[in-house]
Amino acid sequence: MTTFLKVTGSQPVAKPVQQWAATLASEVDGATTDFLMHLADTIHRGFQHVGRPDGEPMPPVDTLATRTGACRDTAMLFVAACRSLGLAARFVSGYSMHHPAEVSEHELHAWAEVYLPGAGWRGYDPSLGLAVADGHVALTAAPDHHLAAAVSGSYRGTGIGSLMRYAVEVRTARNLDELQGLDRNQQLQLPPLEQWLSGEQPSAVSC
Repeated sequence: MTTFLKVTGSQPVAKPVQQWAATLASEVDGATTDFLMHLADTIHRGFQHVGRPDGEPMPPVDTLATRTGACRDTAMLFVAACRSLGLAARFVSGYSMHHPAEVSEHELHAWAEVYLPGAGWRGYDPSLGLAVADGHVALTAAPDHHLAAAVSGSYRGTGIGSLMRYAVEVRTARNLDELQGLDRNQQLQLPPLEQWLSGEQPSAVSC
């Protein structure tokens, strides 16, 4: 049996999330690594995963109550459940190569990392139900999802607006030689401006 690491200073976790996490931990006799995989698998199998390109992550207690959420919602629930048991956890934003290309090509993805003494920060993806290995590309990790925003800023005035377009390409290589042979000077093509203004799905959104 592994004792959970006690941490302080994080935001209070709602009691339903605490009780749910404690129940899951008891089902694996309090073993830390078993709990983390059990938690990820429970969310993956028992929650309805939806695409939601915009907006803040839902409060973890709401994600738990509805058993529904986007990847950032389930990631924050995973973080809250871990913290309720004294495990240091943080939010991660990046890309996953595990989604079917026709569904999630170039979409931002979110998961969680947990600090394990002697092993460091280890990633767990609750929306996919797996431990993070070489199929994820992390862009940023932070204690709070606000600190993991790829772009932030503000403007003020009357009758003004802003528009940002970008394109992301994630490529894989089977070995080091193949990786070194990739053409890093290849130019990416942005979607036509009309596509973005028409409301069609852009090439990079957060799920």
